[in-house]
Amino acid sequence: FTDVNNPDDTLARTLVKKGVFVLKGTIKEPNMYNLNFHGSQKKMMLFMGNDIVTVTGDATSLQAAVVKGSPLHNEFKEFQDLFNPLFQKLAEMNQTIGGQTDLKRDDTLMVAYTAHLEKVKHSVDSFVIAKKASPIGPFTVLVTSELEQDVVVLERRFNTLDVSQKNGFFGKLLKTQIDEAKFGSIGSDAIPFAQNDTTGKPVFLANFKGKYVLIDFWASWCRPCRME
Repeated sequence: FTDVNNPDDTLARTLVKKGVFVLKGTIKEPNMYNLNFHGSQKKMMLFMGNDIVTVTGDATSLQAAVVKGSPLHNEFKEFQDLFNPLFQKLAEMNQTIGGQTDLKRDDTLMVAYTAHLEKVKHSVDSFVIAKKASPIGPFTVLVTSELEQDVVVLERRFNTLDVSQKNGFFGKLLKTQIDEAKFGSIGSDAIPFAQNDTTGKPVFLANFKGKYVLIDFWASWCRPCRME
């Protein structure tokens, strides 16, 4: 039994006896974990907290295993049932478009792809609002973040989460990702710096706060720059 985010971190280990096993332990907070069967090199993901969970099935077909006792895993199953078909269709459409040549380009496919992408985004918005008090909420925003290039949208989704989830494992990861994406982006605060003018006097960007400032970055080896 290992942490998905840190596969080397074994949380519990035991032996299967007559088809039955029991794992005991405590985890810090709800998260995703791998249930590993080393003999058959099989594993399955469990989304759970400190719940009493039962898993019934065959180690050779873990996708069909039945998980009971973890409300979070039920929500994770909801996520899979909703988004897996949407992601699969998106990937298939993307592959078809990528295989086109300039001479044989079907613009209707791109229109259909854009429409389906918007459908996925709306589904993410609705699902996150419904799961705003659950770790599944920030988890959903994280795993779908590559579909959204606008950091403003990610931050809006983050702000819909309950405070407890903003401060949880997935919420903190999401906040870090948003902060890094906003760094130096359009609309964010300019990075403070100082630079000497032509007389050697230091000029501080902070001194121009509240004013319109045009900053021209140039290089000494650039002839047109020097001429300008």
